[in-house]
Amino acid sequence: MKRNYNPKVSIVIPVYNGSNYLNEAIDSALAQTYKNVEIIVINDGALNMGIEKMEGEYFSWLSHDDVYYPDKVEKQVEILSELENKETIVYSGYEIITPSGDLITQTAFETKHDLKDLNKPLYPFFHLILNGCAMLIHKNNFKKVGVFDTKLLTTQDYDFWLRVLRETYIKYDNNVLLKSRSHSEQGSKLMLNTHIEECNKFWLKAINSLSEDEILDIGGSRLNFYKDMHKSFKENTLYNEVISFLQNKMLEQIILDYKKAQTRMVKEEIVESFTKEWGNDMKNRATINKILDYQEKSKPRIVFFTGNWFDRGGINRVISIISSLLKESYEIFVCCMRDPQNREGYKLAKEITFLELEESVFLYIPELLKLLNVDIFIGSNNCFAPLIKLYEKIENLGIRVIMWNHESYFEPFYDSTFEESIKIRKEVYGKVSIILWLSKLNAFIGKIFNRNTMVMENPLSLTTTAREYLKKKSKNLISVGRFNSPRKRIDRLIRIFAEVLKKKPETKLYIVGQYDLDMKIKCEDKSIQELIEDLKIPKENLIFVGEVKNVEDYYSKACINIMTSEREGFGLTVLEAASFGIPSVVFNSGGAAEILTDQVNGYIVEEDDLNDMVEKILNLLSNEKLYSEISRAAYKLTLQYSQKKVGEKWKDLIEKVLSLKDGELELLEGEFSEEEKMKYLKDTVLLYEKAFEKQKLEIVSKMEDTLSWKSTKILRKTEKLVNLLQTQGFFLTFRNIVLRIKERILN
Repeated sequence: MKRNYNPKVSIVIPVYNGSNYLNEAIDSALAQTYKNVEIIVINDGALNMGIEKMEGEYFSWLSHDDVYYPDKVEKQVEILSELENKETIVYSGYEIITPSGDLITQTAFETKHDLKDLNKPLYPFFHLILNGCAMLIHKNNFKKVGVFDTKLLTTQDYDFWLRVLRETYIKYDNNVLLKSRSHSEQGSKLMLNTHIEECNKFWLKAINSLSEDEILDIGGSRLNFYKDMHKSFKENTLYNEVISFLQNKMLEQIILDYKKAQTRMVKEEIVESFTKEWGNDMKNRATINKILDYQEKSKPRIVFFTGNWFDRGGINRVISIISSLLKESYEIFVCCMRDPQNREGYKLAKEITFLELEESVFLYIPELLKLLNVDIFIGSNNCFAPLIKLYEKIENLGIRVIMWNHESYFEPFYDSTFEESIKIRKEVYGKVSIILWLSKLNAFIGKIFNRNTMVMENPLSLTTTAREYLKKKSKNLISVGRFNSPRKRIDRLIRIFAEVLKKKPETKLYIVGQYDLDMKIKCEDKSIQELIEDLKIPKENLIFVGEVKNVEDYYSKACINIMTSEREGFGLTVLEAASFGIPSVVFNSGGAAEILTDQVNGYIVEEDDLNDMVEKILNLLSNEKLYSEISRAAYKLTLQYSQKKVGEKWKDLIEKVLSLKDGELELLEGEFSEEEKMKYLKDTVLLYEKAFEKQKLEIVSKMEDTLSWKSTKILRKTEKLVNLLQTQGFFLTFRNIVLRIKERILN
């Protein structure tokens, strides 16, 4: 060190409830090898008072819970002695230590950042590198920009650094000269929510205040600025608003740069730079190139997402219909994960773009949607936790999310593979624009927890003229579904058919859809094949068709549709059958029962009452007059679910969603009638009871002994529920039940 440069340094130690570590901090100040220092301890924590009282030429801040290395001041003054501008701010590396002083981590900024960048005033600030106690500041800087703003609870230091660094130079010293202690009593941790809220506001304001020259100086280009900043904030903070803002700006800049690029080579370079964190796979880059080439749009852009397209189940069938109904008013994309079998899926209208994504980019779907310039994202696989985890991020990028639920509300409680989604769903529901359910019952349950809920029925998926089928005399039964799922209860279907055969041995049953004869029957040590053998059902009567593309051919051969599922979100096959004049017989456990009017256009049977279902089927098979009446009523039922009606409802919904402002929540569906409230409240309690009785989740098995379970017992008895409704009224009963259901489901 030049001996002729020996300025006085004031070490200011502000103390606020800091007696636990104060002695260690003061000792480290006293132990400095540089001797021309004064030590000022401020008892009330007011840092500005220390600055006002200091006599030194330089200010060195030491928090009461931090520790200086002995040569902290000496090393930094030595650097200043070599600099022409003595008002340059010197900052150094530091360690993070535990409350007891053990090392957690040590900085080495020069290994992650170019040295020239570390010596740019605003670069270390916007990359969250600075620690106020690892700095040495000339007193004239306070004269230029003022002191710390005490109106700011937790961002006083950020605010000061931004002001001062716009007025001075900075010099990086790679020596580690500070031990910064991390402990639970720190102000930013005690007031974490306040701290995060204040930091979000500060950093958004700070970033937006930057001039073009400052942005280019920090990042080299606008894209690099936003990309690098996003990485720094994502890795080092919980400031989600800032992280989303930076990501949004980064993606917007990619779009702008891609548009301006004159050659394919330049475009490739932009994409390559962006996808480094994705593994820079050639397939990923090709996907992004393709997406960016779709950038221009003339109408609002909507993406329907499904896991794969080769599954010819109800979800994909309805997506193919709804997307076609909306194609004139909007630009429609159907998006799924890549699979060679996708070509076997439903055919889409030529105006609709089919977009496959590599599995490796699944977690980056929000970014890809932004690059695609999407307005609304419609997700259909809402028991799949990894997907619904992305919804908040999608919304944060300015893309509206519609959660289109095709299952029953309680479905995740029955299937252990969906266990993770139970907790995530309730966190996500309040963060998306709209939640759709296929039935009023599920929407009623959904509204208990989230107001942004409405009913959106599925449309009739098959269009046909039923006249020729209304007169048919066949005795064939049909059941359509994914029968390799235990939920479809193919075992009940087979048992029912075996009883029908005893009275009507000429009857045939066509089982259409995926099936697994080796699947074990729930709660029994017996497979489906073994059940068929035990019941001695002839092969010529029980016909397993498998998955087909021409389901219409099998409806045209049938006279009665049977649905034995435990839970259905809607019951699309009831409408499909009805379009052929085929009445359905269903259990009262889901959306299918909500479609039908019992004994008018079909039959609704109490769940598990197999004998009653057998009786209803035999009644239809034997009574031609009755069959004709119910058959015609079933066909008329389909008019309520015409594609035109449902398509108009979708358009109305989309226009309302597009017009929603940030933070605005609009009720898109009217309230339920008093009669509906009574009915659905009763059904909700029964489903609630049934879901937990199944004990599909590990926690449920322990629930019956808990106080809260016992306390809801009175509400879980249907007869007493009716009495409660009569004596204390709907709203009080509803409120009490909601509180108890929330207690059990949300906790």
